[in-house]
Amino acid sequence: MKAIIFISTFLISSISFSQFSEAFFDRLNTNPLNLGHFYGCTIPSGALGVNFADSVNTEVQWAKLDFQGNYQTFSSHLPNDLISPTERIIELYESGINQYVVTQDVDGTSPEGIRIHKFENYTEKVGLYFLPMQLRQVYNQSYFKFGKIFIFIVDESNNISCLKINPATLLVEQNINMGNVIIPTQNLNKNYKKIHVLFEDENNMQFFTNSVGDLVRIKIANNIPDAIETNTLNIQKVFGVNESTNQIICLKSGLFEVKKYNLDFINSLSNVVLVDSLNVTIPNGPASDWIYANDNGLNELFYDKNGVDLFVINQSLGNIDLFNDNVFPTNASFINGKPILFGSKIFRNIIPTEDLPSLMITCGNINELNKFKEYGSVYDFGSYNTRVGLGSNIVSPINNSASGDYIFSRMIYNTSQIFSGKSNGEFYGASGLYYSDSYKPGPYTNFTQYSQDIIHQYNENFYVDIAMMDYHVYAIANNIATYNIPKGIKNWPAHGDESKGQAQNLAAFIDVNQNGIYEPLLGEYPSFPGTHCLLNITHQNEATFENLGSGLELHSYMYNFDCEDSLNEVVFLKTEVFNRGSRNYDSLASGIYTDFDLGGFNDDYIGTNIEKGLVYGYNGDSFDETDANSLGFLDSLPTIANLFLKGSKFSPNNTDDLVGVSSSQSVNGFGFNDGIIDNEYKTLEFSNSFNGSGALASQGAPTISEQFYNYLNGYWRFGDTVVFGGTGFPGSTNSTTIQSKYVFADASDPLHYGTNGIDPGFAWLEASNNNPAGDRRMIGSFGSTALNSGESVTYHSAILAGKRVPGMGQSQIDLFAKAGHVKNAFNNNLTSCGQTFDNLTQDQVNSVPKKMKNNLVKIYPNPSNDKFFIAFSDEQSNLEVVIYDINGKQMLNQSSFSLEDKTTSFDISSFEKGIYFVKIASDTFSETVKLVKN
Repeated sequence: MKAIIFISTFLISSISFSQFSEAFFDRLNTNPLNLGHFYGCTIPSGALGVNFADSVNTEVQWAKLDFQGNYQTFSSHLPNDLISPTERIIELYESGINQYVVTQDVDGTSPEGIRIHKFENYTEKVGLYFLPMQLRQVYNQSYFKFGKIFIFIVDESNNISCLKINPATLLVEQNINMGNVIIPTQNLNKNYKKIHVLFEDENNMQFFTNSVGDLVRIKIANNIPDAIETNTLNIQKVFGVNESTNQIICLKSGLFEVKKYNLDFINSLSNVVLVDSLNVTIPNGPASDWIYANDNGLNELFYDKNGVDLFVINQSLGNIDLFNDNVFPTNASFINGKPILFGSKIFRNIIPTEDLPSLMITCGNINELNKFKEYGSVYDFGSYNTRVGLGSNIVSPINNSASGDYIFSRMIYNTSQIFSGKSNGEFYGASGLYYSDSYKPGPYTNFTQYSQDIIHQYNENFYVDIAMMDYHVYAIANNIATYNIPKGIKNWPAHGDESKGQAQNLAAFIDVNQNGIYEPLLGEYPSFPGTHCLLNITHQNEATFENLGSGLELHSYMYNFDCEDSLNEVVFLKTEVFNRGSRNYDSLASGIYTDFDLGGFNDDYIGTNIEKGLVYGYNGDSFDETDANSLGFLDSLPTIANLFLKGSKFSPNNTDDLVGVSSSQSVNGFGFNDGIIDNEYKTLEFSNSFNGSGALASQGAPTISEQFYNYLNGYWRFGDTVVFGGTGFPGSTNSTTIQSKYVFADASDPLHYGTNGIDPGFAWLEASNNNPAGDRRMIGSFGSTALNSGESVTYHSAILAGKRVPGMGQSQIDLFAKAGHVKNAFNNNLTSCGQTFDNLTQDQVNSVPKKMKNNLVKIYPNPSNDKFFIAFSDEQSNLEVVIYDINGKQMLNQSSFSLEDKTTSFDISSFEKGIYFVKIASDTFSETVKLVKN
């Protein structure tokens, strides 16, 4: 089964210590198949979470946060060298400087059993306790009580044991055999725990579970278990216990009722007293996955993982739908009386694979949703969501996409920018078609000095936008005491550590005082392309991969524009490639690999538009069926494409070359016939395809550097020539002997550039060749360029889609028109909203003199309730007022209104309470003001 997502392999993300700043679109995504890999707990200062099996082989992620918004993350290794992909977290504890993660493994991928992983300050390998045995998955529980770790386990034979472990030594002090209980068949997909314990002290306790509808109790007195007691109460599951009230909370089998029973050590279980009965909404019936927590007092939390239904006894919070997305918490608790859910979150209609990281979200008081990024995050990118994690940028659309006429999700499984270089006859540069971690976080670093600290610093995206820069300049200039510099500005990777072999100057910035040092506290800020932008920096050291590493450093920018035309539906990619190693490349090849999955992924075609520099995927017939869990588009079909905009430079020849087919010409290149001598750049030089399965080895997926190099230079995997017609492989049905740079180009090459000026005599596409539709993979290539040590090259591309319309191939009409518009804007370096594709300049942000900032405009009242006013000191013309929420979402845009006595009002009664930014612009100035809505 395939995940229906879009990926561009540029980054892996984490966070170093930082003041929490909820900058623009900061959301989380995750893999629901690995729910057990995350867990959280409350600590005196807030919440602590841990996540297993991350993307850069650090294997453990930690995150701490408090309700003041401060957070910190860490990465570390497990005390043992092996972590099983099926290892599930039972509980997490913190005591002093030590952290303990209690896990279980029931799948046999690694030795099955119970483990306690002990850490010191989150990062050091301190110790491991391991009890090998076969377990019942959902019937295990753990507690940290009285300075000891208690683990209650149920094995495959239904034997119940209580382990009491000394956390200092990780030695078992007692192993109490509690007997045997018949436990009903479990649902392995459920991660709730069905056993719970009430403690009197470390030697006396009551153990509860359910057995075929019976409530079961085992009392342990002075470490000796009593006989097993049962009471036929028709119990579906035990939710939990409330130690402060000595109550056991259960869900009645077959009913929509939660029952509370009073318990003590004296009375027999047959005399259990019912004290309360709650009617609850369970959308999926009694088998729903419910989570319970209490604050050792009257406040209690009930949460249905399936129905996204939350209610807290003694608090009127009601139901909640977190961001309209699915949330999969694994446990719950309270902090300072506020209910907390620890868990994971995914977007609906996305079906991840096991390869995706299992991330977490922490939800505080329902009106104070705390969230933060780890190794993967989701950013709202205009018409798209961009998910970043595990070495990849993953783009999928917001379900209520503003364009409304096509859906960008379910169209690409994976896309990656790939590289392979040739130096003195040898091939270098490990790449991966999927989720590759071959490029590590951060700039090129001496191999022996690459460390967890560097991962912490660079293992993330740095998000910035123009509105953020505007307000930053304004706030610094006006000494606004409440201003917290957003993390994207504060942590912008402007400089490397030369003592570790890193370059001194990395990402561009506005150096206001011209001293060569990035100083955001003095009002300096990043320089980047687009309206909204994500930057990440990764590298591949030469000493990695058996010394076959490339030595390349990648600065990857993903950006878009807030234009009114179709440009706001396009995601642009800019990758700066630096050769930081010592190796000179005779030729470095680069391209974009894409696995197209349009809805049902087994009925797709691919194509090339040579004139536009476009590789694309579309449905192979007029009806797109649902394939397994891959939701089809039915009879309304989209198209998805990678557009190649600018790559390496052609060799200079002192000529302004024309469009054509000679060695110095191109039909889709950049800078041809523009009046500028030697301004010509390559774009889409080659394209090729291979099937997802069943392909011959010679037409299969590349696995080593030489095979990547062959595909990127217009050959098949082992160096066979690509020919025009058929499948493109020599000797295939309907193939010619004419060498071709591209596959399935239809009639998009009137000058026959792809066949070196030879007219093959027919248009070539998959449908006319009667190819069976299937799961398609494609590589589009920028071609090759020489790149010596110390040199750099920059690649530009874009991702765009055609409207969903009935009829096979009809969506390409919209796609090609859109591609032409995008290419024209890029070639002319001007968008419809007045921005260029160049990096942000100081004039674009700091256009208003500081002396004007305080007297041009006044907003009142501030804070406001339902209405606020803007007053101007002078008459203004061509006014525009734009209001953004704290996440950067545009809430209001008004550009045509009349001024009465230099004052105008705005209705914000429909806005939620919180912080907003009001950007006011005219012909003579631009200013952004913070507004609080009460």
